[in-house]
Amino acid sequence: MNRLDGKVALVTGGGQGVGLGIARAMVAAGARVVLVDRINDRVEQAAAAIGAIGLAGDVVSASDAARCVDETVRRLGRLDILVNNAHHVIGQPLLEVSDESLETVYATGFLGTFHFMKAARPHIGRGASIITVSYTHLRAHETKANIVCRLLLEK
Repeated sequence: MNRLDGKVALVTGGGQGVGLGIARAMVAAGARVVLVDRINDRVEQAAAAIGAIGLAGDVVSASDAARCVDETVRRLGRLDILVNNAHHVIGQPLLEVSDESLETVYATGFLGTFHFMKAARPHIGRGASIITVSYTHLRAHETKANIVCRLLLEK
């Protein structure tokens, strides 16, 4: 039996990068996984590649968060793990960061996490997990993300 057998996970920002690496590790550990990404083609391709379900949704939108969580529960019957991974990353020196960029970081990071946690709360019970990935500047390759996730899941 795999560590996540029978668990259902939803991963925001799952269409690429760290989110896709986390999702891939969860699928390998036995979870049924739903990926959420703003770009429909990207999330569908990523989901097909790892044996997951892909949903288009923007974390900035509370209604998209509610729709994605509700669709996950409708299709898979439950939600055990929420991974708040999606957010905009600024790769500039501090003095070059615009207010608009910082507002996007806030909207996709803090507010996006809030929207998904609020939507998921009615469906998550004892023994469930909410994982929030936070970083200001990280350029990770998918293979590195897979290694990190594998190490976390093996603990």
